Amino acid sequence: MGIQVKDIQILCKEVGGMYVLTSPAVPELHVANVDKQAAYDSIQATLDMIGRMKERQAARNAHKEMQAERRYA
Repeated sequence: MGIQVKDIQILCKEVGGMYVLTSPAVPELHVANVDKQAAYDSIQATLDMIGRMKERQAARNAHKEMQAERRYA
């Protein structure tokens, strides 16, 4: 299971009429919305997406490493 919103600190800043939510624990997390509650409500879905992106990147890197090993074997 990935990162849960209940497990991280969420910081909120108002910027240009929008609420921007970030977390020091997840540098990739940036959620912005004019509706503060809507911004908070979308954090978990955003964390899930970040987790899936990291998993795909790790799989892609593992595949590239495997291909490189085959090439030089």
